[in-house]
Amino acid sequence: MATIRPAVLTDVERIGEIHIRSWQKAYQGILPADFLASLSVEARVEWWRSELTSMGEQDLALVIENGSSVTGFARLGSSADRNHAEVQAIYLDPDHWRKGWGRLLLGAAEASLAGLGWRDAILWVLEKNGPARRFYEALGWEAEPRRALLNIGGADVQELRYRKAL
Repeated sequence: MATIRPAVLTDVERIGEIHIRSWQKAYQGILPADFLASLSVEARVEWWRSELTSMGEQDLALVIENGSSVTGFARLGSSADRNHAEVQAIYLDPDHWRKGWGRLLLGAAEASLAGLGWRDAILWVLEKNGPARRFYEALGWEAEPRRALLNIGGADVQELRYRKAL
């Protein structure tokens, strides 16, 4: 049975591991293999420790558990322009993909943002990440014309912005 709750500091090791494992799987063929192989769980754990201790009142990190094991997380807050809520990150352990966990987690994220008073939310997804784009579109997120060019690991990649009314 799935449980969704706010993330706590004791979750950072598992969140860091999920973050790296999901990047390494989801971005194969999109980002350079050597870059993906070089990602450090330890560095990501420290990054998450800092994130969780410095979040503001409009920020939230959620985890989804299967029994007592964290299987995914979402990071929520206001967008860079502060005009929208943003799903800043949402990742599941690749062993739990396509089992309905992502739908549960994203639904909880949307409800949490609405509960904070937001009327709509955005998220960014790599243009070449077809599975993620199909996932968001199936749940009512709509691609906008807005794009951003990023350099990640030495590769230039396009991000697309999606929006959904809450």
